[in-house]
Amino acid sequence: VSQTQLSMDVWVVADDLGYSEERDEGILSAAEKGRITHAVLLVNGVSAVSAVQRAKTVSPNLVIGLHMNLTEGRPLSQPHLIPSLVTADGFFLGKHPFLQTVLEQGRIQPVEVEIELRAQFEKFLSLAGHPPPMANGHNHIHVFEPITTIVVGLFKEFGLASVRIPRERGTPLSSLNSYLQTVCAHAEKAQITFLQSNILSPAFAGLHSGRALTLEHLQRVFITAREAGHHHIELMTHPGHVCRADDPQRSGCGQGPDEFSLSSDREYELQLLLSPEFAHFLQQYKSQ
Repeated sequence: VSQTQLSMDVWVVADDLGYSEERDEGILSAAEKGRITHAVLLVNGVSAVSAVQRAKTVSPNLVIGLHMNLTEGRPLSQPHLIPSLVTADGFFLGKHPFLQTVLEQGRIQPVEVEIELRAQFEKFLSLAGHPPPMANGHNHIHVFEPITTIVVGLFKEFGLASVRIPRERGTPLSSLNSYLQTVCAHAEKAQITFLQSNILSPAFAGLHSGRALTLEHLQRVFITAREAGHHHIELMTHPGHVCRADDPQRSGCGQGPDEFSLSSDREYELQLLLSPEFAHFLQQYKSQ
């Protein structure tokens, strides 16, 4: 296969910027070396303010977008304004309870989704000095209704033209956990809703995270996407140094670090991105 046939516009996106200084440090070290092109910011993350400031210094070419969050930590809105999105103590429901709630039609109130997500867009604007050039959902919340429809409206208002659709071509659903299987089932419908509003989606890679994220797997996904005629692909990653468990105020979104951020998988993904093998892999697909 010739270089020209392989060439694609590749976005390497690091999720969860602003979650902690440890995660931010890993993301920005990969950005500095040109291994990631984009990062998405949790504006309710404990290190969101410093992450944006540090990125401007360390990696001014890094494109920073918004990681819309309705599942983890403390919302930006007053809890009494968004009762369908929070627990009695004012925190978001958590990933799995959120999924159960959103799948029960009518439980999540669209007006409350708009209040909270608008607050996150505006917080991003105040932190970065401009609207987010891209946005996607923490735990893929944007593929579930009524959230998809609200996100379409916000994208139009803030001028965003593309969105992540987390479906990997050629990856069997049976290889994914049940949460991701549900995400993939809804992603197809969400893609149609976005397309109807002229919001496009690149091909996608990165459903497997941590040690399941291998160059062999990525090679298969990239080649499948290219053979299907895609010229633009997004690789989702979750790199960083492991968060500290001893001080819950130092990481997370108001409730301390989760299992995901305490896992050595974050360090594994960072080392993969920094490896010469990954640099060579990217080089194969760089648009000439």
